[in-house]
Amino acid sequence: MIDNLPEPSAVSLDDKDKINAALDAYGALTDSEKSLVYNYDKLASDEQVLNDLVKKDNDKKAAKAVTDMISSLPDPITLKDEEAVNKARAAYDKLTDDQKALVENYDVLVKAMKTIDDLKKQAKDDPNGPTNPGQPNNPGQSSSQGNGSTRSSS
Repeated sequence: MIDNLPEPSAVSLDDKDKINAALDAYGALTDSEKSLVYNYDKLASDEQVLNDLVKKDNDKKAAKAVTDMISSLPDPITLKDEEAVNKARAAYDKLTDDQKALVENYDVLVKAMKTIDDLKKQAKDDPNGPTNPGQPNNPGQSSSQGNGSTRSSS
């Protein structure tokens, strides 16, 4: 059975069932039968490679879920998006270091968090101010309107 397994360098996720079946068969042997298995090292190596592949696959899936969550954040970010930004940050924080390294758009999350912080500060300083960085303070008033006085440079 072990002879039919691929060499460790050729193991793929598709070999999972074959490797697990060989491990189960080996585990069912008595100690004296196990001592007669001459190629157990190959099985152990295949198992290790498979475990590494499964971990990498799981890491990719976890990172993709967070990457997708970050990608779904609106642009531009407003204060209404704070909950979504916080959920994306919480999901990112739960990742392992290996998984975090696979998140390609972390910079978008950082920018969104900074925007939320800036908007919260702005709202605290000016409660009637915008909740969107591109929105004027008084949407009905043009920024070119002033206090009615004009100056001429003579």
